[in-house]
Amino acid sequence: MKSAQDAVHKNEINYSNNQTKLTDTQAQLDKLTTNLRNLSDKLHQALNADNAKTNDRNLLDRWILELSQNQLNKLQNDVTSYQKKRNFD
Repeated sequence: MKSAQDAVHKNEINYSNNQTKLTDTQAQLDKLTTNLRNLSDKLHQALNADNAKTNDRNLLDRWILELSQNQLNKLQNDVTSYQKKRNFD
């Protein structure tokens, strides 16, 4: 009987801990969901602004990919090298 009571008590503690973790996780999820909505709204507003460079998400994704792959710096270096070479010729 004592071991059964101990097991029940242990399981109640585990359940309580898991409920606390679940509550914390849900709060984090709610916060992240709100942040995602806010960022999505800001992105939508920026893409549709009159002074936006583009409103094409595919083009924007390509630009971001180029930046993440450091292609802009490579292009700048290539242009600089070309200009230097041209000045020496």
